[in-house]
Amino acid sequence: MTSEYTKIIKDYQNIVNSTLDVAEGKVLIIDNDDHNKLDHLINLALEKNPDFILTSLKSKIEHKKVLKVEDYSQLIENVLLNLHKDYKQLNYFGITGTNGKTTSAFYLSQLIKEKTIFIGTLNQKKLFKFTNEKNLTTPKLFNLVKLLSNQERVIENVILEMSSHALEQNRIDGVKFAVSGFTNLSQDHLDYHNTMEEYFLAKSKLFNTDKSDKKNIKFRIENKTFESQSNVSGPESYNNLLLSLGMAYFSELFSFDKIVKNIPNVSNPPGRFEEIKTEKGIVVIDYSHSPDSIHKVITYSQKKYNKKIIVVFGAGGERDKSKRKYMGEAANQADKIILTNDNPRSEDPNTIINEIISGINLNKKVEVITNRFEAIKQSISLLDKEHVVLILGKGHENIQEINDQELVFNDKETVMKIIGEI
Repeated sequence: MTSEYTKIIKDYQNIVNSTLDVAEGKVLIIDNDDHNKLDHLINLALEKNPDFILTSLKSKIEHKKVLKVEDYSQLIENVLLNLHKDYKQLNYFGITGTNGKTTSAFYLSQLIKEKTIFIGTLNQKKLFKFTNEKNLTTPKLFNLVKLLSNQERVIENVILEMSSHALEQNRIDGVKFAVSGFTNLSQDHLDYHNTMEEYFLAKSKLFNTDKSDKKNIKFRIENKTFESQSNVSGPESYNNLLLSLGMAYFSELFSFDKIVKNIPNVSNPPGRFEEIKTEKGIVVIDYSHSPDSIHKVITYSQKKYNKKIIVVFGAGGERDKSKRKYMGEAANQADKIILTNDNPRSEDPNTIINEIISGINLNKKVEVITNRFEAIKQSISLLDKEHVVLILGKGHENIQEINDQELVFNDKETVMKIIGEI
């Protein structure tokens, strides 16, 4: 039955895998372990008048447009192979960890360069314009294969940021990784994983089993020494670079001499320890939003600049609440703390801020300005040659989520605007 249904699909690019993408002329393939939820989704899809819907025998709906198959997993496999017959033969590189996934993956993409695509938090909206589904750090397999099938250039190497959520949900089962990388493990996402042990086990599914600000990197692999100029910066930048170099080397897919020659051209991704030098002093934009990353970026900045630190940050709403106190504790290293909104979503911003404050020492200089623009403006007004401003938490992000609204907001653009006005 499966093969019969796949034969009547006229255009595989018209196949969708979410009710959010259903429209007239589309074909929906869908399944769910909960048959009640499955039928609810199918009924929603039928209202949008698709050509037809392919699903499993778990569905109880009888409708001329609802076609059921005995082996749904084989149906999905047939669809994926028709979208991209060689998707399993590509070289996949997966990087997981609490912090540093984006930076390491971004470095790796610059080291391998040709015929490579990097899929992670930096470029989700741009890459997955073909779906209305929520952007995820790690896409589900259907969206990944559809993305690869849409590429105009030849792709041989796929670099994926692998979130713990994606690993726990087996989101891209069927992909075999050439090499996997693990950056670190610290507290984050315990709203989903409950304990650090569960969080670690999710991260480990990808596997079978403080630096100075130097400008050169020297390392040894299998008794051979390599040395190169490097322009990366940030608390774990050299560890991230070494991880990406190791992944490139142990994949045995590339000329390592050529990889090493690419090191001087490797730069930080947007919003990852991004320095803005102004007449008043230095402002750093960084994505740090976990206790460990906040601690490290402040420590690194103190050593790098030998100046006092003004830190501006908040915490995301509707996310791991248990880490907020520890974010406050990590910020105690700074000389001045300005607490503000991150993405409060539907939570009360003052509640979030008070939970951060619970970890801050009573003798610290703390200012609360919930409006992020005004908080950044205040930090820059305090900036001088003796201070460095760290604006943490949002990095490359271009929106701020407040009360179920997405407001256009980017930390770097805000800094540039304020500096321009000054």
